[in-house]
Amino acid sequence: MQMDNSPTTGSVSTTVAEKQRLAKASLAFNCKSPVFRKMFPDYIEKYNQQLLAEQSVSDQSSPAHPKADDSSPLLAVPAGRNGTVLQNGQVN
Repeated sequence: MQMDNSPTTGSVSTTVAEKQRLAKASLAFNCKSPVFRKMFPDYIEKYNQQLLAEQSVSDQSSPAHPKADDSSPLLAVPAGRNGTVLQNGQVN
């Protein structure tokens, strides 16, 4: 039923990528349930390994420290102003 691609009454067709995304989101949701955690400890372990793998990939792709020579401000404040937001929403 879930793995079949034949149309049925009330069915919605999705791509393989969408099915995989939904399955992944479902696992994340289910892992928060104490009952699921108790009944399916192997899935909890699989989910934790998935999280560690994703975290290590994101850690490797983003630099640990920004460039030291990039000292330019993110937002320039006009001369004579200090950038303080006043209660009325205006910037001083």
